[in-house]
Amino acid sequence: MNQNEHPYESYFSAKHLQHIKFLNRQESEKHFVAFFGPKFRSFFDFPDTHWAVQRGIEADVNWRERFNESDLSSTRIYLQQNVEWDDRDDLYFCAKAGVVIRAPWDIFLQALDDFLGCEDDGVFVVNPKQYTAVFFAPRGQIRLLNRPTHM
Repeated sequence: MNQNEHPYESYFSAKHLQHIKFLNRQESEKHFVAFFGPKFRSFFDFPDTHWAVQRGIEADVNWRERFNESDLSSTRIYLQQNVEWDDRDDLYFCAKAGVVIRAPWDIFLQALDDFLGCEDDGVFVVNPKQYTAVFFAPRGQIRLLNRPTHM
């Protein structure tokens, strides 16, 4: 890995890399705080009352099982049918305070395997244009969540 390369760049194809921005630590932390609040570093820090761990609409597909079988097609179809985001909306894949990656929704869906290969321990995909998020839970649940309008 060269000095300027992000640790997760090697997970993605050149085709997808041209549309993905790996935020540096400072930018990542700024976005994580904006979405989740200043007291938290990862999913595991959220109290039971935090919006990010509330019950949302839960998918009938287990993304982790599909990932382990190297076939996320049903997960991708579920997201396409149930998440009403524009293909060109910039989203933030939030793994933890220091790891946030920006990509358009269509590229996220195309590279879903790669994103979940980077980090899979309670990650969120946040659309800052809408007050919604997708939560990929550690055990494989997918939840569609509503975010507060401010933190």
